[in-house]
Amino acid sequence: ADAVFSPDSKLVATGTTIMKDEPDVGKIAFFDIDTLTFVKAVPVSEGSVVSLLWHPELNQIICGCSDKMIHVLYDPKYSKKGILYSVAKAPKKIRIEDTLDTRHIMNPHALPMFKQAPSARRQREKARMD
Repeated sequence: ADAVFSPDSKLVATGTTIMKDEPDVGKIAFFDIDTLTFVKAVPVSEGSVVSLLWHPELNQIICGCSDKMIHVLYDPKYSKKGILYSVAKAPKKIRIEDTLDTRHIMNPHALPMFKQAPSARRQREKARMD
């Protein structure tokens, strides 16, 4: 996994790898740069942490994992923009047009291969009309 520095250059973060058949979760581990001591580990995903990005302006950590998931870690007080736009949005109102089925109804008896041949009487009547 990647190793990324915090915007203030006081911490370094790296992702952990999970070995096969181990009941563990992928974590982001934080270390102090001056002493290289372990500060904290944050559990993130069922899979290994493959890629990290600590955006300096947004103050958000974006994490890509081996289980095909992307996680964004943020603090509502210190983060700016970014993922906060989608978190702050109200859920979209459901309109009736969105729930209607737009597929066509297929009536199998309307198809030529399923039509019954007209009776002899109907054929005579049709011939008289012509």
